[in-house]
Amino acid sequence: MTQSRIQEALVAWLAEAVFRFSVAVHVEKLTPESIEMSFEGVSTAVGAIVKYEEIEPFVELEVFVDWEGSNWDLILNLDCEPVRQADGYVCDLCAPKDQKVFPSCEALWRDHLFEPFLEWINDKLAQSDVIGLYRSGGMTRAALLRSSTMPEDDQPSICVPLWL
Repeated sequence: MTQSRIQEALVAWLAEAVFRFSVAVHVEKLTPESIEMSFEGVSTAVGAIVKYEEIEPFVELEVFVDWEGSNWDLILNLDCEPVRQADGYVCDLCAPKDQKVFPSCEALWRDHLFEPFLEWINDKLAQSDVIGLYRSGGMTRAALLRSSTMPEDDQPSICVPLWL
């Protein structure tokens, strides 16, 4: 199977940015519709996926928390929809006044998906040590927390160590 354009762009960017990550990212599986990733040393309850369709330009990058066979929450959700114009590519999801023109889809993906993903890893994932799982009725949510600064008024139903 040949790699798609988004797969090539993400794999190349991960290799380029490897020394900028506080937590290493590993590509676990490539399919025609997705790229599944894990984080080195992090609980398998936390994973990441890039979903896309070659025909439709919409791309999503999600970090999720699964616990005991159920998806509890998306803790990061980034998306973009590249549209070609005469002078380059814009994201159709951005408000027209905020649309920046990029020379390629790869540049747009870096700006809207890859770099914010790196920032989230360094600022949120690497700084946390607990996965807080919250349940209220049939609703669930998850949050990455620091055990030393966990809010007393918002205690998780379950605390799972983030690091293996």
